[in-house]
Amino acid sequence: MLQDSTNLTQTIVKDTVFIPTYLERNPMDVSDSVANISCKNYIINILQDSYPMPKQSPTMFLEREGTGYKTISMQERPVTSSTNWIFLVFSFILFITALEFKFSRGNVIEFLSGCFYKTPLGISAKDGDRVHPLSVIPVLFIFLPVIALLLYSAISYFDYEFLFKPYNLQQYTLFLALYVASVVVYSVKILFIKFFGWVFRSLKVANYYVQLHFNFNFFLGLLLILPVFCAFYVDSFYKETFLFISLLIVVLEMVIRLIRTFLVIIGAFKFSHLYLFFYLCTIELLPIIIVGKLLFF
Repeated sequence: MLQDSTNLTQTIVKDTVFIPTYLERNPMDVSDSVANISCKNYIINILQDSYPMPKQSPTMFLEREGTGYKTISMQERPVTSSTNWIFLVFSFILFITALEFKFSRGNVIEFLSGCFYKTPLGISAKDGDRVHPLSVIPVLFIFLPVIALLLYSAISYFDYEFLFKPYNLQQYTLFLALYVASVVVYSVKILFIKFFGWVFRSLKVANYYVQLHFNFNFFLGLLLILPVFCAFYVDSFYKETFLFISLLIVVLEMVIRLIRTFLVIIGAFKFSHLYLFFYLCTIELLPIIIVGKLLFF
């Protein structure tokens, strides 16, 4: 028979038994340290020998000066101001619009229809000597507030509010600043048109142009009320859609107004095309390029 040459050795593993200290003591030991031990100390000795000593963690219930208080710091809570002022602005715009249609229906119809007359004779300032004074009211209290709200919505959407925080312009104060800036820019633009109309001895043409400007802006303000309102109060998923619809309406109105105004003025009056070109570049296109660069780039 063949026998395996490999010699197997059996390894015996001995278990290690830990005997607590209190069991190792001699039960016959009747010394004073053992005989006079109390029950409480005896149990403590048993527990200390059998289990590791627990570590006490810091707690404010056991310590007079808790460590938890040392790391507490006041956190600044974000200010969530109410946006009810936006609804109040829209209510004011609708109130002025209702007053215009109630007490100046004839002038309102004339202003709005003046945007689409084929000849300048249908414009409100038929004589060309002045601009109709009532056309300023819808521009100041309908068109420019809506434009300021649209700018505020665009600033909030593109997260540019931090640019105005050093000036303490937030919420309604930022809206008021945008409105005042819009009024100033619009007034400078009208004064620029009137001034160069006086320089080129074409005040009649300048008045026609300013009147058409007011009529188109009044019409634009009415068109923007609903989409700008929706840009604030609809679901967040659709806010972006209404914001860009409003911006698209502004661009389309400006293009239509420029084409309409230049066709009327150039067709009815002999006017310097060079002046119209420089006016178009400096007054109409330059502000839009600046605003677009600030918002999108």
